[in-house]
Amino acid sequence: MILTEKNQPIKEITHQDIYNLYDLWERLQSWQEIGIYVFL
Repeated sequence: MILTEKNQPIKEITHQDIYNLYDLWERLQSWQEIGIYVFL
């Protein structure tokens, strides 16, 4: 675990986090391709 100067814990980025972000990005791109814009 990483701590900031104020000792607040920061979640370390894992490979799973990166995969999830990539998966979300891919879905956002596919939504744009078919002209549907979804705002979460």
